[in-house]
Amino acid sequence: MEYCAFLLISIIDIKNSQNSRRVPLPTRLMRPLDSIRRFGNDGQELSLQNLLPRMIGELSLKLETAERKSLGAFRKYKTSFIFQFMYRSGLALIEFPNIEEMFHLNRIIRERIDFQQLDTPPLREYMSDVVDYYKLALSSNDAYIKYISFYHIMEYFYDEVFKKKMINDLRDKITNPGFSYKNDDKVYEMALFIKNRLRMNDESGQGNELESLKYVLNEYIAIEELKSRIASMDSNAVLYYQSTKVAFCNAPAIPWTDLQGVYTQIARRVYFTRNSLVHSKSGKNQERYKPYKDESELQKEIPLVKAISELIIINSSKII
Repeated sequence: MEYCAFLLISIIDIKNSQNSRRVPLPTRLMRPLDSIRRFGNDGQELSLQNLLPRMIGELSLKLETAERKSLGAFRKYKTSFIFQFMYRSGLALIEFPNIEEMFHLNRIIRERIDFQQLDTPPLREYMSDVVDYYKLALSSNDAYIKYISFYHIMEYFYDEVFKKKMINDLRDKITNPGFSYKNDDKVYEMALFIKNRLRMNDESGQGNELESLKYVLNEYIAIEELKSRIASMDSNAVLYYQSTKVAFCNAPAIPWTDLQGVYTQIARRVYFTRNSLVHSKSGKNQERYKPYKDESELQKEIPLVKAISELIIINSSKII
C-alpha cells in the first residue's frame, strides 16, 4: 500500500511539473476501474487495499536481514533473486531506472497520420537490407536494440564507401603530374600511402571501422540537414549533443560549428557508444554500458543515430 501510494503521488508531482506538455495519465491506472464497472469485482469488497495494487500493476522486492548489511550487499541479494526467478520461471523481470520509464510519462504523443499523404507512390528505390534494419529499430521499444539497428545501417556501407574513398585517393595520386612510375621514390611513397591507409585494417582489408564511419558520414550526411532532422524529433537534442558527453562511454560532444572536426566527433560519439553496447569486458567497467542504469542516457542518443540512418537511406537511394 505504501509503495503504491508513493508511486501515485510521484506521478501526480511529475505531471504537475510538466503541465506545459501534453503528458497523458497512464491509461493502465484506469483499466481496473473500467473492468470493475463492466464486470464487477467478483463479490470482493472494493477497497484501496485491493484496488491500488491492481492499478499500479508492478511488484516490489522487500529484503530483510537479521543483522545490519551494506547497501551493496542488498544489491547483490537483489541480483541473486532476479536471476533465480527468471531461471525458474522463464519470465523476464524488468527493472525501471525511474518512474518516468515505468509509466512512460515522457513518451511523446504521436500526431495522427494523414494517410492521404501516403497516396503518392515512392519516387526513390531504397535498399531492402537497410530498410529491414530501420524497420527493426522502429518496431522495438528497447533503446539498445534501436541503437544497434540504426548503427547496422551505417555499418552496411563501410566496405563500399571505404573502397570508393581508397580508389579515388589512389587515382588522384597516380594521375598527379608530379608522379612518375619511373621514379623509385615516388613509387615507394605510393606504397607507403597504401600501407598507412590499411595499417589498421582487418584481414579482409576493408578498413578501420571508425575511419569507415567517418567516410560514410562525409559521403551521405550534410550537417545542416542532420541538425534539422534531429530537431524535428527533439527540439533540445542538437544543443544537448553539443554540450554533453555520453557519460557511460566518454563519447565526445559534437562541435556543430567546427567544419573540419564535426564529422570526426560525430563518428567518435556514435562509435564509442556502439562499442560500449557490444563489448562487456569487466576490466573496462568505466566504458561499459550497464542495462537499466544507463538506459535513459542511451535513449537520448537515439535521435542522433536515427537521423543519420534516415539520411543515409535517402541519400544512398536511386531515383525511380
